[in-house]
Amino acid sequence: MRAVRVAVRVVAVVAASGLLTGCVEPVDIGVRADCGDPVRVDNPVLVLMAQAVPTSTMVPCIRLVPASWRHGEVDVRRGRAAFDFASGSVDSTDSVPLSVVLTRTCDVSGATEVPTDEPGTRRWERLRQVQPAYVGDRFYVFEGGCAQLIFALSGDDRAQQVGEASLAVGFVSRTAVQAGVRDRTDAELDPRP
Repeated sequence: MRAVRVAVRVVAVVAASGLLTGCVEPVDIGVRADCGDPVRVDNPVLVLMAQAVPTSTMVPCIRLVPASWRHGEVDVRRGRAAFDFASGSVDSTDSVPLSVVLTRTCDVSGATEVPTDEPGTRRWERLRQVQPAYVGDRFYVFEGGCAQLIFALSGDDRAQQVGEASLAVGFVSRTAVQAGVRDRTDAELDPRP
């Protein structure tokens, strides 16, 4: 799975070379964890994520990208899959306002359970800092998996960014990922252990 990240970085370096020619727009290299069709997921990144955590009945994905953010890195390896949102600002291109990590389990100690906004999940919140930045974790726990949202929001609009993040991240079912794989290849995802 490390090859996925290496390939993404190679493409990123090539794409970033366009910045040397005077282009100041952030370059989007096309490796995305976008949700797509909720019934038949046709996104290879989400297939890799489902394979990385084969116990998970759900896979986190990107519903939309807030206006001040852009797609960030995707990192998939055995037992863990993650994607980031990056700052859309040319001045803060290294900023990662939100990371989403899928694993089999999460440590929710020190977090408070709150009503969930995602069907089929339980949700916990752990706030670590409010000033000068909003730093905290949100956990969605479901059968066979956990998605941790790691917030590092700065600026005067950080409360708005928390709301945008809630709309930005969604989930697709493992069943939908399997349906997409079957439609394209007649293959199956690795069986759940």
